[in-house]
Amino acid sequence: MTSAVAWLDYDDEQRRRMRDVVHMFRDEGAVDELGIGRMRDAFSDRLFPGTSVLWNRARYLLFVPWVYMLLERGEDGAGSAEDRARRLQRRLAKELRASAGGGSGVIGASGADVKQTPDVILWAALEAWGVRRDRGGLGQVRELAAGRAGRNRIFEAEEQRHRGIWDPRVERMLPEGFPANASFALTDEEAAFLADSMIAEDALPGSPAARRADSLLTVLIREGSPTNVGVPWKHPMATASAGLRAAARHAGLFADLMAGARLLYAELVALSRGDQDELSAEIEVAFAGWSALRDERLVELRDWAEEPEDFWLTVREINPNISDREERFVRGWADVALADPATVRDSRAARRLILEREHQAKGARARLGIDGSIGRDAKAVLPRQFTFRWDQAKQIAADINQGH
Repeated sequence: MTSAVAWLDYDDEQRRRMRDVVHMFRDEGAVDELGIGRMRDAFSDRLFPGTSVLWNRARYLLFVPWVYMLLERGEDGAGSAEDRARRLQRRLAKELRASAGGGSGVIGASGADVKQTPDVILWAALEAWGVRRDRGGLGQVRELAAGRAGRNRIFEAEEQRHRGIWDPRVERMLPEGFPANASFALTDEEAAFLADSMIAEDALPGSPAARRADSLLTVLIREGSPTNVGVPWKHPMATASAGLRAAARHAGLFADLMAGARLLYAELVALSRGDQDELSAEIEVAFAGWSALRDERLVELRDWAEEPEDFWLTVREINPNISDREERFVRGWADVALADPATVRDSRAARRLILEREHQAKGARARLGIDGSIGRDAKAVLPRQFTFRWDQAKQIAADINQGH
């Protein structure tokens, strides 16, 4: 037998999620075949608000506002607002490639004129971090900035509106000559600003600042460099709230439980395509590792699955749109898989559950047919473990901690 799977990331925020989907599809063969991406995203947002899989260097939270300040000053010549913003960001990428190298988190590292420029990728994050105060859309703010470039801003009301787009401290930190000699190294002042934006000890309960403050990303910034653990729920979290600890625990149990479903989905794809021999050894190892839960974590998983109310409350507090169908699938998979993880890959009930769930999630676009047929584009790939943007968050926290 063989196997592998796929998974996904799910308005500025909606566009950000769709970009994450495309990115993961290209880099990891990831598609949300089983319709559990929204639950994964919910925990990603709870643990690491204002992050995505598309960027991992903290100074981009300042680069984008600085680009728009240059746009407002008339930098980079004529043309549409979008063209001018794109040219400025190409210049930024070129400088970063020179200072940091192509594989060091540079957006547009290849030098290609990619559509996903930093402003597009980080627009929602800038609001989530409190760097952007204006809640307008990207195009609206871009046109506003470009429209001022050739005008003499003499009206106080207009000046005040400008001040309302970004946190006023950001403009004061704009480096002379930017983007020339740009690097990812934060100054002490910049790092302190970003750390304060996350920690926000005086944040009002229920506010975006309070949600940032009660996150694992803030714990990483407050406690210093993160540990080298491979998954976020194993981080010690000495200063985390009880609610955050509970969310991290739920995330880890959810990841461990659903790893088996994702493996089985991939195995079914491989079997349907007749190419299981290519992955048989890897799948055997992967399933052996997952079924070892019975020796390590099975009791905890069973206890958690028997009383899942707090899990679903946590998930729906983050994303109220999680559906009853998603819940029924997770509950059904827990019932089947935790009965005996060692035999689940041969279970008819488990296989039927996977097939039916994909059809619920994708309808006519389902790759696996109930009748055993399969779509031409289906491909089996070993899934990566859900880590809820842990790698990105660790790098962002490290950038900030190294700067202050």
